[in-house]
Amino acid sequence: MALAMPRGNGKTSIAVRAALWALLTGRRRFVVLIAAEQGLADALVSVLKAELQFNDRLAEDWPEVCHPIRKLENITKRQQGQTLNDAPTRIKLAASEIVLPTVKGSAASGGIVRAVGLTGSVRGQIATADGETIRPDLVLVDDPQTRESAKSPTQVAYRLALLNADVLGLAGPGKEIACMALVTVVYPNDLSARLLDREANPAWQGRRYRLLGAMPTDLTGWDEYGELRRESLRRFGDNRLGNEFY
Repeated sequence: MALAMPRGNGKTSIAVRAALWALLTGRRRFVVLIAAEQGLADALVSVLKAELQFNDRLAEDWPEVCHPIRKLENITKRQQGQTLNDAPTRIKLAASEIVLPTVKGSAASGGIVRAVGLTGSVRGQIATADGETIRPDLVLVDDPQTRESAKSPTQVAYRLALLNADVLGLAGPGKEIACMALVTVVYPNDLSARLLDREANPAWQGRRYRLLGAMPTDLTGWDEYGELRRESLRRFGDNRLGNEFY
């Protein structure tokens, strides 16, 4: 699914918390977070890590996950030797990857989150959880294009091919994978626009959320407000006149 939202509407928050929910409830075991570049993908992992470390309400519901993470006290060296009931937790908190603690009876035991830039090493993502080799079963893509790449038809075609071939093939031959792309349309016919086009890319379920639900029926008041706002900014540096009118 591709969801288009205006900038500032919380797409990144949705991606991070969707990954967290899928892992903690045991619905998914290996989540890959993808952004336009590696640094942006790593930032998603940082947000997720902070939730696990500092969200008290999350810790109340999933102490078997959050408590071992909190006991590390952000000291990397403690990861290797941490045990729970004399069994290693195999926990990992790194810049580009999180491995949740191995805890008997936990639905999230050994769950993995990994960050990858779309144009980086997307292929061949495998990992080991509870002694088993696993492949990704959920991909969350957050803004897969830059403003520069959105201008280039060549870059758009290249990134679209990466998504349709490399990313959707991460689960391995013959296996299905869930993928959600949170996008913003920058230019006509850019990567986001193509993902939202059900005719051109029927494999993707495109859905747009508007910034403005509908145009107002009476534009006269808006025109007057706009003029007052501009005058207020010129005279006072703020919108006091516009606010008074509103």
